[in-house]
Amino acid sequence: MARENPKSLRILHNELYAIINSLKNQGTEIETQNYQVEIKKKLPRSILVDLLKAKPADTTNLLKELDLLITIEESAQQSVKSTEKEERTVLAVKGSPQNKTCKFCNRKNHSTIECRTVQTLEDRRKFVKDNNLCFLCLIGGHRVSECKFSECRKCQQKHNQALCPKNTNVVRKNYNTNTNHKNESNQKTNSRNFNQNNGNQQSAQRSGPYNQSNQKPHGQGYQQKSQDNQNGQKNQNGQNQHSGYKKPQGQSVPNKNSTKNYQVSANKTSLMVANAPVLVGNEIEQIPVLFDTGAEESFVLSSYAEKANMKVLERNIEIDICVFGREPTPIISNKVEFEIITNQDENSAIRVVALTVPDITDLFDPVDLTFEDKHYLEKTNQKVVNITRPEKAVALLGCDVFWELVVDGKRKLPSGKFIVPTQIGTVICGSSEKPTTSMHALIARMREHKENKISETSLEEYFEISNIGITEEIHDPTNDEIIANFEKTVKFNKDTNRVIVALPWKTGQREKLANNREVAVCRLRQQQRSTISTDAWKKLIENFETMENSGIVEEIDNDPDIGFYIPYGLVFNTNSNTTKVRTVFDASSKKRGERSLNNALHQGPSLVPDMQGILLRLRQGIYLLSGDIEKAFHAVEVNENDRDALRFIWLKDPYGPVIGDNLRFMRFTRLPFGVNCSPFLLSMSILHAVRHADVPEQLVKSIETMCYVDNIFMLTDDFSKLPEIYTQLKVFFKSIGMNIREFSLNHCENFIKDEDKAKNLDNVKMLGYLYDLINDTFEVKKPKLEWQETSLPTLTKKKAVGEITLVFDPTQYFAPLYLDGKLILRSISDHSLKWTDH
Repeated sequence: MARENPKSLRILHNELYAIINSLKNQGTEIETQNYQVEIKKKLPRSILVDLLKAKPADTTNLLKELDLLITIEESAQQSVKSTEKEERTVLAVKGSPQNKTCKFCNRKNHSTIECRTVQTLEDRRKFVKDNNLCFLCLIGGHRVSECKFSECRKCQQKHNQALCPKNTNVVRKNYNTNTNHKNESNQKTNSRNFNQNNGNQQSAQRSGPYNQSNQKPHGQGYQQKSQDNQNGQKNQNGQNQHSGYKKPQGQSVPNKNSTKNYQVSANKTSLMVANAPVLVGNEIEQIPVLFDTGAEESFVLSSYAEKANMKVLERNIEIDICVFGREPTPIISNKVEFEIITNQDENSAIRVVALTVPDITDLFDPVDLTFEDKHYLEKTNQKVVNITRPEKAVALLGCDVFWELVVDGKRKLPSGKFIVPTQIGTVICGSSEKPTTSMHALIARMREHKENKISETSLEEYFEISNIGITEEIHDPTNDEIIANFEKTVKFNKDTNRVIVALPWKTGQREKLANNREVAVCRLRQQQRSTISTDAWKKLIENFETMENSGIVEEIDNDPDIGFYIPYGLVFNTNSNTTKVRTVFDASSKKRGERSLNNALHQGPSLVPDMQGILLRLRQGIYLLSGDIEKAFHAVEVNENDRDALRFIWLKDPYGPVIGDNLRFMRFTRLPFGVNCSPFLLSMSILHAVRHADVPEQLVKSIETMCYVDNIFMLTDDFSKLPEIYTQLKVFFKSIGMNIREFSLNHCENFIKDEDKAKNLDNVKMLGYLYDLINDTFEVKKPKLEWQETSLPTLTKKKAVGEITLVFDPTQYFAPLYLDGKLILRSISDHSLKWTDH
């Protein structure tokens, strides 16, 4: 599930969009409710609520509405960031004061990452080591493993951003920054130098990109979303002065501690940012590009160049990034080429040679047009190619291609902005002549109140067929490999008559698995604290004693720090005839930023027959014999090499404290309940055994089609065959170390042994239905609602939903009987009604 922030939502949308397009290209019908449900499951609730208000009709519209919502969230976040950075009025903008103290030199006129006293990466690391500081937060007194500070935003590694090799503010010693040693025959490609004049007139001498972190404060970067740039349009006519880059010699670094006031207009200036058609392979892809007359070179994002597989003309070129008089920062770049398709004809293209850089700009807002502007564009039939949503520039087009793209015929819009014709379409830029009164923006979410209208998608998970055990068949080529690998690795233990299986590891994931020991200890401590004085704790002690005496678990005799430790808890089922309390292991548990055991294992294909199909086939025979496999998962042994991944922690003294001396380090020798691949391995073990056993073909077919996890159903119209079927089942499952029990039969003459009979024949269940052995009928479990005759019962929304959803009816035989309950569910599904409301 995505987090409730624009970045996480945008990543999720891009992934979903790619998957849906891939399915569509393969001919899959993607406009079904199933795909929409899966998409909604991955969204935070607040975003889902807003999305449902748009009432998307199909999957395509759902993704479009989601894209629009995320765009709004991105715009809102950007507005909040801008407000935090500076305060804007129609008169002046004053940079917000920031309390900066450098960790290296203790000066307050720059941040740690910008320090020039301790400048190189090697010196900074030595400084941290010599002063016994944490590499993550640069504060002493603890280790990196104990630090709560967030990881590096550049590379997501556990070190401070000031120590990151990918940070362009950090200089390596092998980068020679002395201009006297620079080879002017082009060992380095020179980049942008900004000169700042006094007042509000800015003349920029520019020739390259800049780092994103340097461009955000006004007056200290290149791109400003709201800027004066009174001379911005003069660039196009060549009135700005341009010069090649000259590295400053003998100049002192400007005093960063001095107070700066910048006079700007409150009118919003739109730069030339447009969607350009770029040839990628054999396809044309639209990317946002920035037209920049102050750049001598063109630039493109390194990530996009690699993704588009652009042709590399020259590798490992060292270029200097220089922003507003700061000292140049060297980065390594590649020179690539790509083609922009023009609107003259399909075969016309302009070749662009660009340098790759890690970042170019922050988000650009779409151009704001007045009503008069829009009317003028419609009247003149202008095709505008400006971006339509907040986006970062993927490429920056400098003077080397700018004049090839721009054509004559500049015109003025009613608002004062300019229409600039280009080879890819019309681009709108410039400032509006009409001043605005405020630069602040307010984005609010409004709740739409509608009476007597019920959202059909509310509580839709309750109505999903996947929740009643019915799933559509999905073919995945990986599943064939998993089954083939099972057949190669499966073994048979002749001493115990049990099948031995290997865990289906994902490639390369086992080595990346942490031991999860801290989480397991913490969960055990919580479990003990909450249940030690109850019968549940006694039951847990009994469960582990039984498992250890049965050889299901064992105490380890090797390194306690290796392997993976699985936390566990208790699950109660008072309606079960056999296991009232089950110990369930949580193999999805993990520390933040690490992998869980379930993440590292293939779940495997579902080999369980369709539940609805089994329930329908149960009515085909006159006589129905059913049985249950005792502790089915624990009847399958795990390969010795995989057992350390199935560790858990128990106590020497269950009533003692959860501390080192009292801990017992245990592991499973057989399949635990709670690992994602356990159902697959159990089903595959039974099928493998029966297909290789000397048993009747009818028994093989019955197990393949009528065995649901640990429940087996046998049908016949000939009563005389039932004793033989019963014996065959007992013999076969015993031969693979399993005991089948809890037999029930819809006939009064019962030949089943007493130890194998179901204990409670009045509570026999068939895949969730209550089965009446005498009348041979199915029933649904009816919830009991306690209320007094003198007063009507008062229910909360939670209680009402809980009682109604207790009805389990996968075949929908009894749907008319609980129709009123479903109508109540729909009527209370309004999001304004809380779970605790009556």
